[in-house]
Parts: sequence; C-alpha cells; structure tokens
Amino acid sequence: MRKARTFTPEFKREVVEELLSSTTRPPQLCLRCKISSGILYHWKKQYIFGKLNNEPTNEGVLLDKINKLRQMLAKFTLENEFLKKPCTILSEGTGETGIHHCPQTPHPQYPERM
Repeated sequence: MRKARTFTPEFKREVVEELLSSTTRPPQLCLRCKISSGILYHWKKQYIFGKLNNEPTNEGVLLDKINKLRQMLAKFTLENEFLKKPCTILSEGTGETGIHHCPQTPHPQYPERM
C-alpha cells in the first residue's frame, strides 16, 4: 500500500497563488504538481480562509460573515416558529398539564371581549 504524500503549507500556498494568478490553467497545474483537481480546489478553499499561513482573503471574510448570519437566521426562525405555536405548560398547583394560548388566540373557557 502506498504511503500518502504530504505537502507543506508553503507549497500549497504557492500552487494556489499560481492558480489565482491565471498564468496556468488548473488541469496543467494538476499535471505538473501531480495532484488531483479535488486537492487543488480544497487547497484553494483553505487559502481563501487563511489556513495556509496567509491572511484570509476578502472572499473568505465575507463567506465567514454569511455563514454566521445564516446560523443566526436559522436560530431566530426556529425560535419564532416555537413561539407561534401554543405550548403545553403545567397548571399552577394542580400538577396537571394545560394548554397555554398565545394572546392572539381567545381562551376557550372565556368569551371574547368586545
């Protein structure tokens, strides 16, 4: 069984910078460096986020911000959906469960005020 090759971060950075400079096309770069296109694009993603001993690019910073905003949106959406539904709570003192209705929904035992 063949041992996996390892590449230094400096080598990876140089290859990606050559790719980004558009002096060499990706297939030619892969053949010259004897790497697959999947590895090349994986290194490019690492480069964008600053994981190859480099500063993150503007694209990487913006992608991080977008991911954080998506997580916040998902959290708020989940909370909003939870708050829209009537929830089951323990009735005070009785230990029985009861339905707590949101203010928009009239309580079934009391007539609606006008």
